[in-house]
Amino acid sequence: MSQSIFIQVGQCGNQIGWRFWDLALKEHAQVNPNGVYDEAMSSFFRNLDAKTGRPMEPINHLSDPSLSSTFMKQHKLSDLRARCVLVDMEENVINQIRASPQGFLFKDDQLVMSNSGSGNNWAVGYSEYGTAYHNALLDVIRHQAEVCDSLQTFILCHSIGGGTGSGLGSYICSLLRDEFPNIYRFSTAIFPNCKDDDVITSPYNSLLSLNALNESADCVFPLDNKALSEICERISQKITKTSSSYKDSTLKFKLKEGNQKEVDPLSLKVREASIRHTIVDSCFSKGQTTHSSEFNKARPFDYMNNLVSQMLLNLTSSMRFPGDLNVDINEISMNLVPFPKLKYIISSLSPLYTLANHPNSSFLRGIDQMFSDSFSKENSLVNADLKNNKFLACALMLRGNVEISDIRRNIEKLKPQLDFIYWNQEGWKTGICSTPALGQPYSLLTLSNNCSMKDTFKEMKRSFIKLYKRKANLHHYTQYIDQDYFQNALNTVNDLMNDYSSLENAIPPTETEMNQWRKSILY
Repeated sequence: MSQSIFIQVGQCGNQIGWRFWDLALKEHAQVNPNGVYDEAMSSFFRNLDAKTGRPMEPINHLSDPSLSSTFMKQHKLSDLRARCVLVDMEENVINQIRASPQGFLFKDDQLVMSNSGSGNNWAVGYSEYGTAYHNALLDVIRHQAEVCDSLQTFILCHSIGGGTGSGLGSYICSLLRDEFPNIYRFSTAIFPNCKDDDVITSPYNSLLSLNALNESADCVFPLDNKALSEICERISQKITKTSSSYKDSTLKFKLKEGNQKEVDPLSLKVREASIRHTIVDSCFSKGQTTHSSEFNKARPFDYMNNLVSQMLLNLTSSMRFPGDLNVDINEISMNLVPFPKLKYIISSLSPLYTLANHPNSSFLRGIDQMFSDSFSKENSLVNADLKNNKFLACALMLRGNVEISDIRRNIEKLKPQLDFIYWNQEGWKTGICSTPALGQPYSLLTLSNNCSMKDTFKEMKRSFIKLYKRKANLHHYTQYIDQDYFQNALNTVNDLMNDYSSLENAIPPTETEMNQWRKSILY
């Protein structure tokens, strides 16, 4: 079983990571109620012997009936650790995480933090803190890598609009490229709302980050703040209309009087720690957790962060759980990135709510409707018009009770509606993970390499030029970096826009052109 290391950087990255680990615990508790360390958990978690501190090996086949109770006890969750590195130059969020119900997952040797902040300045995060904390970052990342048996992917989670997430996140991605060139580097990058952002310098930070990620990441999953907030507002309105209370049946854990079933304390701790939000839902009823009310209240951006976390869980589901048509995470980059620089993958989720949100079965989307929804603007995690732009490639990552015939049928229905580039008309990658997402009988994550990304880059460039032509706030950056960084960033976004535009307008070659090409190959 391969492993991934999750690196959460900055305030935004750590808040998303907080939700991600919460939902990951919740997901594994659903399929592993006995609290046994199995291969599925080993992808994102380590289990240490509480007495000796030695790593414990996962069980290969949890469902094997021949496993004795003694053997199962030896593989109980003991001292669970997340395969994770937490980085922030302001310690507030990391301290909150460590004090939270999920705090037991993280130890001091997984943290790199300061208390001065980056002041929403990419140059400070990249040049000053990157250099100052180079060795500390390398030590904690290398330590996490060394305890992996088969490290496959680094998943970097950060915002590109602020200071630490953008600047130090860019530095870390470059560090991973230099030190671990054979390990895939995926960036989950939160793009700011270009038209309504509270950080004045975010246009600078965004383009400087984009330039760095274009050089060092294998795959970038942009997530648009505006799209996320619109989804949350729309779904929250539906929830308010249909249900005033929330009940999560997947985590109810009752022991009848006289029931002598052994309950592992850490298993209960995992269950207790995972009593939080699922995608876009309301807070749990009082009395369902023993933790203080501080951790029962929804924090700012919780709902948006849950969407991002659910996307990441669906993305990695095939490497954690069995399925009829599993997709290894390295196949994402292999199949969806036809050219090295065009690595920006648009994500769409369907459905956007759980059965817990809508107990009424009439709200359950049919499988065919789920496929249709995933290509609509309303379900895209980036403000993108997929249907009116050209596809370079597309992946359909399904979870739950879905048959291969369902995929084939819906692909045939979608083909006439979607415009694929002429040299990749069959550019579909499909995967099925049999373990459903929390509260959903089936779900779909659609990953599209689509030319609509040029519109996002165009908005970013427009905001950048508005500041740059007046040299506004530029002196804050040139204290740390050369002004050439800005011109390079502008050149990068221009190249990306031109590349996507040329592919958007690409037409098949004529028969004469094909004959000339064949002759050039043969002779």
